[in-house]
Amino acid sequence: MKHTYCTNCRKETTYTLKKQEIRKVIKDKEYTFLITVAVCNECNEEISLPGLIDLNIKEIDSQYREKENLITIEDINRLLKLYLNTHNLQVTI
Repeated sequence: MKHTYCTNCRKETTYTLKKQEIRKVIKDKEYTFLITVAVCNECNEEISLPGLIDLNIKEIDSQYREKENLITIEDINRLLKLYLNTHNLQVTI
């Protein structure tokens, strides 16, 4: 089981990762996204975990791109690689 410190319980406890629906307004349009939250198994309160904010940013970005039919970062990288290989080019970043 996964353990972390719960600031509500004030002790080391186990937790569960769950999906939670949130609403965000982007460019005057409201969207519903599913994000990952950690919930203490003792008090059922949300707890903070290292890396969870980064994960949720990626989840929201991916869902937003899908809803708006925007190209994904992975597709951009794949196209860039294909283009560079086709034209025998190199890019230094």
